[in-house]
Amino acid sequence: PISPAISTPSWFNRIQKINPTVSGIEEVAKHLSRGTHLRRCSNIPFSFLALPTECTYEACTLLRWIKDESMTNDDNAIREAQLDRLKIISSAPSIHVYLQHHNINQLDQFLQFPKKPYATKQNPTVRCAFNESRLLFQKLADQFWPGPVHIYLPPQSIAPDGLLRTVFLRRRYIGFRCPSHPLAVKVLKQVNQRSKDGLVLVGSPILDDGIGTLTAKDVASKLFKSPDLHAESKVEILHGEERREIFSVPTCEFQDAWLELWLVPDKRTVVLRGKSQRDVLPQLKEVLRNTNEKNRIISSVLQHWTVADHRVK
Repeated sequence: PISPAISTPSWFNRIQKINPTVSGIEEVAKHLSRGTHLRRCSNIPFSFLALPTECTYEACTLLRWIKDESMTNDDNAIREAQLDRLKIISSAPSIHVYLQHHNINQLDQFLQFPKKPYATKQNPTVRCAFNESRLLFQKLADQFWPGPVHIYLPPQSIAPDGLLRTVFLRRRYIGFRCPSHPLAVKVLKQVNQRSKDGLVLVGSPILDDGIGTLTAKDVASKLFKSPDLHAESKVEILHGEERREIFSVPTCEFQDAWLELWLVPDKRTVVLRGKSQRDVLPQLKEVLRNTNEKNRIISSVLQHWTVADHRVK
């Protein structure tokens, strides 16, 4: 455990540093999986992990996401409490869902994407059915993942309220991300191997006075100062600063700024937001021009999408 020099609150023994060895990563995946059972007893703590990424440390937890309506009101309240606790730990207003780049189809376990038939004026009898948002999400993920890019899209089915962000004239969105930091990649792979259908890893950047935390020491200091962290939370910090030769991995090694891509289907627009000033417009336009797409109907539909850059200069 990380032991500060000053007196500690009673819950501080629930904060533990984990070294990023093979056994350490297995341990954090196991602990996260323990927290997936909807809590029926108040003495079972939520399990969280402080994870180094290419941007900052992020607080994450494994969430039970049931896409039908079988969840009871009590179950839903417990899940929303878990998401609220995650926001308190991170001090960030929003939560995103982690996906592995090679397993983006996991998205279809949680959200529904109704398909719509399309045809050309030249040959109206030849039709192709697809969902524009889902198709464009895949193409943007192929272009920008893994890396510090969030892709937001409006859910067309049931989703946890704590994951939703309300923007653009009160439209509701869910954000997805695929980290590129080697430790984050290993944890996500291990968690997905252990978890069952209906479970998803979600996270949020850990901020201290609005600034991202870049070391395990920063994370521990931020948590120690938090008056809202109590015995219903157990936080493990995957220590990204260990420098042993067998796993020499720098923490938050890229320190990239966020780039956000928001899909607005009714406007057929991809909105750019975030702090990153990377010149991604040529890449986005290339995706929308879709010159490699063999299906002419898909290519024609995507060319109707436009890009709006709303980043703060």
